[in-house]
Amino acid sequence: MLADDHSLTSEPLKLLLVEDTDSERFYLSELLNQQGFQVVECRDGEQALEWFDTCQPDIVVSDWRMPGMSGVELCRLLKQKEAPPYVLMLTANNDAANLIQGIESGADDYLGKPFLPAVLKVRLLAARRQVCLNRRLRTQYDALRESLRSEYNLRNRLVEDLQNAAALQRALLPAKGFQHRGWSALHHFASASHLAGDLFNVFPVDGDHLGFFIADISGHGTAAALQAFALGLRLGPSHVDWRHNSPSEILGMVNRQFTDPGQRGQFATVQLGRINCRTGELVIANAAHPRPLIWRPRGCETLQLDAGLPLGIEPDFQYQNHCLTLAPEERLLLLSDGAYEGDHPSEGQFGVANISHALERADWSSPAFALERLFERILTWNDYGLQDDLSLLMLCAPEALEQREDVS
Repeated sequence: MLADDHSLTSEPLKLLLVEDTDSERFYLSELLNQQGFQVVECRDGEQALEWFDTCQPDIVVSDWRMPGMSGVELCRLLKQKEAPPYVLMLTANNDAANLIQGIESGADDYLGKPFLPAVLKVRLLAARRQVCLNRRLRTQYDALRESLRSEYNLRNRLVEDLQNAAALQRALLPAKGFQHRGWSALHHFASASHLAGDLFNVFPVDGDHLGFFIADISGHGTAAALQAFALGLRLGPSHVDWRHNSPSEILGMVNRQFTDPGQRGQFATVQLGRINCRTGELVIANAAHPRPLIWRPRGCETLQLDAGLPLGIEPDFQYQNHCLTLAPEERLLLLSDGAYEGDHPSEGQFGVANISHALERADWSSPAFALERLFERILTWNDYGLQDDLSLLMLCAPEALEQREDVS
């Protein structure tokens, strides 16, 4: 006996006995009850079919030759049930043709009459093992199916949450058509996954000044997106005094507050500045973010800034202010590294030169269309499979600015 036979034979299995001869049915019923089965007796196949759906037996022991429906016909019908039983066929005809016919009808085993009770016991022990194994497999299958269903539902909830979070991220971007004192802001944004580690914003500091920032958290996914959200709050005008602190001072304050709670080695590159809307005077500071471009009618120029260190590297690092004046209609383009680092299979990285070339070939009178074309060209270069988040923010000076008075 196998090690697990006791646990198998102790399981209360239901058995349907189908035998038309009363004496044989009584004899078999006694043998089966002695083996611990819950036995239901039927005189013929028709009665067995009526009882089957009611008692739901695990095993059916049926005589082959019976008046009306034969055991072979009964077996075929039982094997079509949703939960077919194990069928043991009993017959006095032991030739090979009968054996083949019985097995082809779906019978699981075949026992010739007359038989020794010990042989019937062994056959039913094998049947019990098979039924118990099927039960366990069904239980495991149901558990697996339920687990997969739960996982599927969880995945759908996570996807829905990610989609909602992505929509919230986009809602935090500047409004389309943003304008302040004649200055306008244009932007395009695409994430490499559901959630982005890029962020940018532009906002009025007061009646005469405009503030802006662009940042990129290292890494991708939820952790980077949460860090970006937290950093965006710290850089916003509701948390930092943009009127009385210079861009370099703001970077220094936020750098000292920057934390990496997951200890994942995360850092942030940031560029931020303040523009005097009347005169075009720009004060800008950099924390290792890609240098911006100035787009003029005669071409593009990369603004030379100190690289600085990313936030989260050295808490006491001193950032530098850079001052310049934007002329009327000049445009300042801030971008993330996803704009130029995307690799083309044969052409390599998109590069700053391609960005400049795309703008220089664009219609100067339509900056919105030019930025849209640049965005689309970057996506095409990446075959719409971004390796990194992509952010473009263009600040456009008005047609006229006040003349700055020199102070001697």
